[in-house]
Amino acid sequence: MLRKNANVESGEVDNIGNTVKFLLDYKENGEVLGKQVPPSIYMVPSVIRDLSPTCFNPKVVSIGPLHRHNEHLQGFEIQKQTYLHNWLRRLGTVPNQTLRTCVEKVIQSIEIIKECYGRSVTYNDLELAKMMVIDGCFILEFIQNESEKSSGCNMMITPLIVYDLLLIENQIPFFVLKIIFDCTIVASGRMHINSSFTQHISVLLGYYKVFESNSVVPNVSLDSTTDHLLHFVHKYYQPVEPMPSVFVEANPKGHTAVELHRAGMKFKPNEDENWAMALKLELQLPSSFFSLLPIFTAIPPFSWLQWPTLKMPIVCIHDMSELVLRNLLIYEQFSDVNKYVTSYVYAMDMLTDTPEDVAILVKSKVLTNLSSSNENAANMINGLVKFVSIPDFFYDQQWKDMDAYYNSYWPNTLAGLKGKYFNNPWNVIALIGALVLFALTVVQTFFTIKAANATNGLNVVMKKACEIGIFKGVGILQSDLTISHLFYADDALFVGEWKRENIKNLARMLRCFHISSGLKVNFHKSRVFGIGAHPQEVARWTAPLGCEPSSLPFTYLGVPVGANMNLRKHWKPVVDRFHVKLSSWKSKTLSFGGKINNLLLHIKKAIAGVWNNVANVQEDLKDLGIDIEKVLVKRVERGDDTLFWLDRWIGNLPLKISFSELYRMEKKKLCKVLERVQIRGPT
Repeated sequence: MLRKNANVESGEVDNIGNTVKFLLDYKENGEVLGKQVPPSIYMVPSVIRDLSPTCFNPKVVSIGPLHRHNEHLQGFEIQKQTYLHNWLRRLGTVPNQTLRTCVEKVIQSIEIIKECYGRSVTYNDLELAKMMVIDGCFILEFIQNESEKSSGCNMMITPLIVYDLLLIENQIPFFVLKIIFDCTIVASGRMHINSSFTQHISVLLGYYKVFESNSVVPNVSLDSTTDHLLHFVHKYYQPVEPMPSVFVEANPKGHTAVELHRAGMKFKPNEDENWAMALKLELQLPSSFFSLLPIFTAIPPFSWLQWPTLKMPIVCIHDMSELVLRNLLIYEQFSDVNKYVTSYVYAMDMLTDTPEDVAILVKSKVLTNLSSSNENAANMINGLVKFVSIPDFFYDQQWKDMDAYYNSYWPNTLAGLKGKYFNNPWNVIALIGALVLFALTVVQTFFTIKAANATNGLNVVMKKACEIGIFKGVGILQSDLTISHLFYADDALFVGEWKRENIKNLARMLRCFHISSGLKVNFHKSRVFGIGAHPQEVARWTAPLGCEPSSLPFTYLGVPVGANMNLRKHWKPVVDRFHVKLSSWKSKTLSFGGKINNLLLHIKKAIAGVWNNVANVQEDLKDLGIDIEKVLVKRVERGDDTLFWLDRWIGNLPLKISFSELYRMEKKKLCKVLERVQIRGPT
């Protein structure tokens, strides 16, 4: 037993020793790996790949080792051999010797090539070198065919290959392309194909443009540190001179294009030769008058007069825009380069939240939308920033200025008004209607007040005229009261002694009133009554004024004036008017449905649906030509067990249905016949 335990202890010691040795070796290997350059060609993390797999998977051709074993790409491997032979045939040299030189040069740099892939490749050195030479010759020949417009592929495959060459997972080191170019074109002296390696590669830049810009392409010299073709394209989006960046602890705060547009901001295209993605915020005064007085902008109450304009590059959204931007974004996220594209994508994400934001940018001609809809464009832009960090923001100052402008009083108020009253045509129409109604109300109120004030002025004039004797009113018998004028709304009634001088003075005062108040008295619609005067005298005195002579009685406000009101005929117009009004009200509450409706003449309704009793129904109806015995369908006896409205006792239908309007006004729906009809005599 003791011997066995000793063996066990000995075995445990050996295992511990092996573990310690493994950890020490791993530490040494880790130190070596830590001194290596981070890989520049790698597989995209699944959390980002799953957002849009088509943006990272090659569709036609595999470049490099990462997608070499994909089954759907194997068919193009044979065609790459054809491209290689076509490239060598252009040189006019011995193909075998040229190819051997290429392979030898590549093998000399094989360790650096492995580091570009993070030493994750499983191929031996010769296989990897062969792969680099074939893929490099294919890329150079394909680019040459594109420059000559003589690609061996059909028109549908060529664009797919172009975008396959941009994928971060589908790259070979840029210096490998340079080695093959030098061993073939430069060594053969065929520099007429393209004057330089940079110009040869730049043929593809036209496919990868997301912006309609004439910016300068950075020069890639022979000692360039360009990682691969994607990095070369990335340099196209860099400014000629490095831009200052601001470290941001949190995501930048911004406003959408709709919000900024409502606040008065404009968007205009910007073409900057020094940077394809330049964004500039410019403030300008809206009118030439204020532009002559720049001091106004320094005064706080007038600072809002500076209308801002955000000048942006013209971005084109098409089927491949997402692929280009996503690969540039992922390259920036895992490489030690300035995050210019990341900053621009974040800026666009803040500006475009909805299809309406895209529509404003399209209308401002800073965005060309070739996708199926504005909604798809907005979703694409918003999806780019998921799981993407932004340590540096190159538009920090522009966004701070826009936020300060938007949060100032007048732009914020203007944005609120536009959002509430101008967000759709119906709100605009309603607002215009409300403004017109308000304006008319103000005008009506003005003239009403003006007329009231003017009438008060005329009242003062008439009182003063009576005091000094210019106009003499009529005194009331046995009273000190004198009546000279009566005003009602815009009507006036003047009462005075029948004297010619009285009429002339009144006319003079009314003309002075017209001159002072602007309210004209229409003499042609005015009438003069001479009580007790001869009609010819009345006509003669009123002719110079243009008034109409008249006589008593006359009607004022619908009531006869100056007539013997003890006579019925003088009240007849008033009674007729009331009768017409009451008849129209009565017709709204009555329903007529044949001869049986004559019964309702004996069932009169008073206020709140109270019915009067009707006596001698049968005799009265017979006088009207209605035989109630033929109409009755049920013997009601005294009517105490038959419901007046709900039972079928007269006619083919219950009275509830025949006279629905009356039933609706009835308060006691379950009343009996006895309560509504009094029957005398035998049942």
